[in-house]
Amino acid sequence: EKLGTVALSMIDFGGPPSNSSWVMGRFLHRQVGPISAQHELAKGAARDSSWLNHFGAVMVNPLNVLGTLDHWSRSRPGAADVEVPWEVLRVNHYVDAMRPRSHEHHIKSDVPDFGMLETLKQLCSSFGFKVDANAPSDDTPAC
Repeated sequence: EKLGTVALSMIDFGGPPSNSSWVMGRFLHRQVGPISAQHELAKGAARDSSWLNHFGAVMVNPLNVLGTLDHWSRSRPGAADVEVPWEVLRVNHYVDAMRPRSHEHHIKSDVPDFGMLETLKQLCSSFGFKVDANAPSDDTPAC
């Protein structure tokens, strides 16, 4: 089979900001998991956990996709779509980056998630920014 779409879940991040000028170091709390459509008219697939039932992003093979929209794509007949579990690879959606609004969602961003901090340290180091080597890895942004 030929690959058409790789679907990634979008997870909201927000909540109380940390002291970092980098958005991925500023917001270290996420929602519990992807928000899925529940009503039959809103669902894109019969299987509740399908990527067609929640917002996300797609990586596509343009030769095997008929079209794309903001969060979904339509693969050509015969092309394979792959859903990546959100715990493996996801899109972090920083809902509070411009103004506080995570409180407006039905699922709050209150689960601590420090997974990006090591990536942030490496990013800062590669740009030549001072990296705080004494910063605890669990709750302090790297730079």
